[in-house]
Amino acid sequence: MKKSIVILVLLIASVAYSQYDGYDTYDDCGREGYETADPSTPTVENVEIEQTESSFYNSDGNIGIGTEMILSQDMKYFNLPINFRIRKIKGFTFQSYIPVIFSKTVGNESAGGVGDITIGGAYWINNFLSLDGYLFKASASITLPTGDDEKTVNYISIPLGTGAFGFVASAGINGKIFGGNVSSGIHYKINTPTETVSIYAWNDSKTTTKTRNGNSLTINGSFKYPLPQNLFITGATQFNFSGKGHYEIETIDSSGVSTYNFENDLSSESLFIWKLSTEVEYKFLQFGMISNYINSVYLKMRFPILVSDDRIDKELTFALGLRKYF
Repeated sequence: MKKSIVILVLLIASVAYSQYDGYDTYDDCGREGYETADPSTPTVENVEIEQTESSFYNSDGNIGIGTEMILSQDMKYFNLPINFRIRKIKGFTFQSYIPVIFSKTVGNESAGGVGDITIGGAYWINNFLSLDGYLFKASASITLPTGDDEKTVNYISIPLGTGAFGFVASAGINGKIFGGNVSSGIHYKINTPTETVSIYAWNDSKTTTKTRNGNSLTINGSFKYPLPQNLFITGATQFNFSGKGHYEIETIDSSGVSTYNFENDLSSESLFIWKLSTEVEYKFLQFGMISNYINSVYLKMRFPILVSDDRIDKELTFALGLRKYF
């Protein structure tokens, strides 16, 4: 049984990790810029978030706070995970992820603000299936539409969020193998529709647009191995399957009569994304007097590769973060 679990985990875990969480496509009307998940909004499907939760659960702290600044080609933001562990309720953790976007760039314009906030809870089982040191996690979370999905700068659309609620159910395994830490998870996300209303003063008509991104299934995994001199190398991979989204457009004139009604899928087919990347991390174990107040300070360099149906994206990304447990 133990060998079977290890093989299953290794099949999920591969040499990759990606911070990129979204992609652009075109709907059947040729509209550009539809995003199934905004890349500036971290979600619980993120491999690194799973690693953070597992590290916190194994710590002695009741509360954990962390922040991470991402520097990439088109955005800079802080991700602030706040974790709560109530010792009287054995096995549970509660967490939130607050993305503060300092600069997200589209074309020659940039914008900033708070992204979509995620809150949720998880239940952990130690020594899963009698495997010493392995943790099983079952969790649920909700993503709130706190980010401005209609943000525009000089008529350029720069969405800071998806504009919709997202519900995620997850399960995962964390443990140690070959001297490193392995993490894997499977997630199913349900997206709710968003509604935009435009009123035209010249004829008192009203146009209502309802949009719903397709639900998605995500499978990911990672393997983190310690190297000398406080260095770590991580590989992870992620497979994302997104169903077809849907939109409806209806125009009602001043007398309440529907003059236009149209609906269609956002894309002609389901979408598949494969994320692949390697990551090198340096952890500052001693950072002067600040080490008395912070458990860890780290610097990461990532090289993610994203493969979709119609293109391949590569982008070098840097991250500076810290964590504190109480």
